[in-house]
Amino acid sequence: MSIKDIFQEGMKEMKRKSNLNKEKRNLQQKEKEYGDHLSSLGKKAWDNNVNIDNYPDLKQSLQTLHKQMEDNKTQLDDWNKKKSETEEKRKEENEKYDKQRKELETKKKDIDDQLNTKKKALKDAQKDLENANNRIQTITKEEETLKKKETDAATPEMDKQNLRTALEKLAIEKEETSKKIPSAQETINSTQPLIPPLETESSQFQKQIDEVRTEQKKVTGELDNTISELKKNIDTSTKSLKETEKDQQKNFSMLGEKLAADNSQDPTLSEEMTKVGNTEKEMVDVRAEIYKLEQLGSEAGSSAFKKMIGIIIAGVIVIILIIVALVLLLKPKELTPQEKIEEFLKNIPKPTGSAYIEPYTPSNHPAERGV
Repeated sequence: MSIKDIFQEGMKEMKRKSNLNKEKRNLQQKEKEYGDHLSSLGKKAWDNNVNIDNYPDLKQSLQTLHKQMEDNKTQLDDWNKKKSETEEKRKEENEKYDKQRKELETKKKDIDDQLNTKKKALKDAQKDLENANNRIQTITKEEETLKKKETDAATPEMDKQNLRTALEKLAIEKEETSKKIPSAQETINSTQPLIPPLETESSQFQKQIDEVRTEQKKVTGELDNTISELKKNIDTSTKSLKETEKDQQKNFSMLGEKLAADNSQDPTLSEEMTKVGNTEKEMVDVRAEIYKLEQLGSEAGSSAFKKMIGIIIAGVIVIILIIVALVLLLKPKELTPQEKIEEFLKNIPKPTGSAYIEPYTPSNHPAERGV
C-alpha cells in the first residue's frame, strides 16, 4: 500500500471513528433525556393520583418515601424556624446588653471627667504650694546673706545702699509669695477629700460594666451553641431530605418505565408519553447509526489509520531533529580564552608613528616567525 493509499484509507477511518464517537455521545445524551422523561412521567402520574394499583410494591415504596419527605420537610422547617428565632433573640440580647453597657460607660465618663478635673486641680495646687515654699526658703537664705554683707563694716556705704534696695525687693516678693500659700492650701484641703469618693464611684461603674460584659458573653455564648446545634440538625435534615428525594426520583423513573411499557392511555399523561415515545425512537435511530458505523470498520482501515498516525509522528520527529541540528550548526562558536584575547587586541585601534610598538601575540613574535 502506497503512502497515498495509506493516507486515503487512514482519513476514511479517522472520519468513521469521529462520527462513531459523535453518535455515541449523542446516544448518551438521548439516554439521559429518556431517563428524565421517564422520571417526569412517573412524577406526573403520582402528582395526579393516576391509578397505579397494578404496581403494589412500587406504590407502597412511593407512599413510604413521600411520608418520609413530608416529615423531613416539616422537621427542616421547624429547625429553620427555631434557628431564626434564636438568631433574633441573640440580636435582641446583644442590643440590650450593649445599651446597658453604654449607659454605664456614659455615667462612668462623667465621673472620670470630674475625677480628672479634681486631680488636676489638686496637682496644680500642690505644685503651687511647693513652688511658693521653695521660693520663700530661697528668699530667706538670700536675705540672710545680704544682711550679713550690709552689717559688715568692710562693705562700702554705696554697696550697703544697693543691698538695702535688694532686701526691700526680696521682702516684697516674699510677702506676695506668702499670700499664695493659703490659697493653694485651701484648694488642696477642699479638693483632696473629693477624690476618693469619685475613684470609688468610678471603680463601681467599671465593675458593673465588666459584669454586663461577662453576662453578655455568657448569654450570647449559650445562644451561639444553640444556633450551632440547630445548624447541625438542619444539615442532617437537609442531607436526609436530599437522599429521600433521590430515592423517590428513582421510584418515579421506575414508575415511568412501567407506565411506558404498559402504554398507559391515561389522558393526563399523554404529553409525557409522547416525549418518552419520541425519545425512544430517536435512541433506536442513533443505535442503528452506531451499528452501521461499527460495521464499516475493517482491519485494513484500522491498519492504514495506525500507519498514517505513525508516519505523521515520524515526520514531526524528523522536523524537530532538523530544527535542533540547524540550531546547533548555526550556534556561534565558543572562543577559547587565547582566542578571546586575540580578538580583543584586533579590535583595538592601532596608533601611528615611530613610537608604536606592536603588541605581543604568538603570531608576530620573532621566535614564532622564524627570525
